Amino acid sequence: MASADALYSNLRGDQPSRLRLTYADLAPVNLAIVCVSLTGYGSVGADASLPGYDALVQAESGWASLTGDPDGPPTKSGLSLADYIAGLTACLGLLAGVLDARRTGRGRDLDTNLYDSALAMLSYPAAWYLSSGFVTRRAPLSAHPSVVPFQFLATADGYVALACPKEKFYSALVTAIGMPELGQDPRFRSFGARHEHRDELVALLGGRFATRTTAEWLETLRGVVPIAPVRSLEEALDVDDLRRREMLAEYEHPTLGHVRSVGLPLRVGGFERTYRPGPRFGEGQKAVLAEVGYLAAEIDALAASGAFGEAPAAAAG
Repeated sequence: MASADALYSNLRGDQPSRLRLTYADLAPVNLAIVCVSLTGYGSVGADASLPGYDALVQAESGWASLTGDPDGPPTKSGLSLADYIAGLTACLGLLAGVLDARRTGRGRDLDTNLYDSALAMLSYPAAWYLSSGFVTRRAPLSAHPSVVPFQFLATADGYVALACPKEKFYSALVTAIGMPELGQDPRFRSFGARHEHRDELVALLGGRFATRTTAEWLETLRGVVPIAPVRSLEEALDVDDLRRREMLAEYEHPTLGHVRSVGLPLRVGGFERTYRPGPRFGEGQKAVLAEVGYLAAEIDALAASGAFGEAPAAAAG
């Protein structure tokens, strides 16, 4: 720990202090160390001892109440977004903490958790409710709560996602789809009017979009208004498309063989992205321990005692 920039833990909230992984515990060894703790519900308070899982947090933070069809049950996202967002929050905190420690020579504790990270992502629905009492409700076809049209629409063979967050986009839309009268109709002439008459406008647009295929609507509207196809996972993960975008990660794994996955979504000037397998369990253990001062004999003794997991069974005599 004496030479480390940071210590990162992802444990139940009551565990970092019990295991002496806090700044107060480690500052005597390394004054500049940054101790990052990512937990389910935080490291203090009555909920600190609770285990945290993405599905539980999506339910408890109100996310699920905002997701799904209005006539259906509350719905969890298909991805573990609370986990991902909390991890990114912890990463951001770690980077800020290390930069500050290099500037000042002093580290600190940095604490974040799944639940608070999920609450922070409630964003404008939270501001609306806390400021005025307005409760955001689920809308059909993944519609935006206030901007119309800003939602999915069914086509003759699938769905498209359409967004008109500016008046110019709505005007361009109704002209391009051959319904310019919708731009002059008093019911739809402004954001407020379209919101008030949402059901009527969506019914008219829905009837028009159902007459042509997704590909035909994309050919007509892409570049005119914000529009995208609603694609399946297989379509989104088209290998040729990923490779074209430089988003395909490929490498050889010692046991799995040739592995392909989604690549890093960050481009850094002067840096060539390369991919390799993650370390296997225990790989690099001796090198890391030697770097912090353990002798080979000490490492072997720790391993034999079970410090790194179950000790190897003694050979039969």
